[in-house]
Amino acid sequence: MLANPPIPEPRKAPPRPPMPGTLTAEEKWEKADLTDSFIFYKVMTENPDACRRLLERLLHVSIEKIEILGEKSLGIDSESKGIRLDVYVKDENRVFDVEMQVKNTGELPERARYYQGVMDVDMLKSGEPYRALKETHIIFICLKDIFGQGLAHYTFENLCLENPCIRLDDRAHKHFFAAENYDKIEGDRELKAFLKMLVTGKTEDTYTQELEAYTAETKQSVQIRRQYMDWARELNYEKERGYSIGYDSGYDSGLHQKALEDAANLLRANLGSLQQISDVTGLSLTEVEEIKNSLVCTK
Repeated sequence: MLANPPIPEPRKAPPRPPMPGTLTAEEKWEKADLTDSFIFYKVMTENPDACRRLLERLLHVSIEKIEILGEKSLGIDSESKGIRLDVYVKDENRVFDVEMQVKNTGELPERARYYQGVMDVDMLKSGEPYRALKETHIIFICLKDIFGQGLAHYTFENLCLENPCIRLDDRAHKHFFAAENYDKIEGDRELKAFLKMLVTGKTEDTYTQELEAYTAETKQSVQIRRQYMDWARELNYEKERGYSIGYDSGYDSGLHQKALEDAANLLRANLGSLQQISDVTGLSLTEVEEIKNSLVCTK
């Protein structure tokens, strides 16, 4: 039995490697086009008629006049998760939220659900009847098909499971566009041209040519470039911070797992008391006792 097992030096984390695939703010600006959420926001809010025509093209509705509320931050209270809507638009009876989404985060359906709830709470004033809620359209313009069913447009409403012909008619609609499936569209040249432009960069009608011109004009603005740099650097900082926390957490988790394995090996070889093994591995005495009990149970 070891009388005084040597206490190893504390392990130090190796230098953290740089986060892979991170572009600088300048590199992001050079690559940015209409699929960039910042550029999309600027183009749509600075050109209300282009935004109105986009909504008509996406949803096949007629809109006489819209009010652009821009990038709107909404929250229920200080304890609830707030949301930031990319392009928030309304007309007399409807509200539209348009989100440009390049990456599939794996939680867009849940995000749409949460957006719907927060928007409804923000929309309805105290004392107003529920019928005062406006018709809502939450729109995610995605490059990829997050549902994998080959459609270019997925529309969701609340239906009765027992009889899908019965609609809840709560006037809440959620739309997901998959730009990569533009070639599956038949009979809708306008929508196809817009989605194709997002994927290929090619313009095929007057409207997409206008969007291309608005994008170029936006990128020529020194002021917007400065705003973009601040925005991109903040995003990079948040990503780096999350990566750093995740890396350090993973390293600490690995150290703890190694300590558990070392303690089990010392116990199997009957090397040292429980307290000595606790001192050597850095585990608590309770953890060492639990490992000892588990080894007894497996004999």
